[in-house]
Amino acid sequence: MLASHSRLGHNGGGAISDFRWQNVGVKVATRDASALTDADLDEFAAMGGAFGIGAVSKAKDSWVLATTAHDGKTLVGFMFLTLERLGGTPCVVMGLLSVKRTPKRELAMKGLMTEAFHRALMAFPDEDVVVGARFV
Repeated sequence: MLASHSRLGHNGGGAISDFRWQNVGVKVATRDASALTDADLDEFAAMGGAFGIGAVSKAKDSWVLATTAHDGKTLVGFMFLTLERLGGTPCVVMGLLSVKRTPKRELAMKGLMTEAFHRALMAFPDEDVVVGARFV
């Protein structure tokens, strides 16, 4: 069963969400992309996804928010995104998302997407929101 709750944290100013399924948990956290350190970027690139350090460094400068999913101390997914209005329509635009191929990849992906949807709900409470992404 998937259950979630949110609480405010002091890790870079973002909200922390915990997603638990059975006895196994994935911790999802969002913070400003500008607050990412070189160690964070190295961890993203070393995760084993399709993106190297060049793409991750460029994403840090191009996107507003960075969301991470950790299984214990191991990074299992990350996403760069922004919340903005495009032509007056509220949007969640995802620029770079990678989930490590592990048995918990579905839980990590659900955690990342749930965090993006939660952020959209808080930013645009009474409006329909468009979610956009480009698949490569």
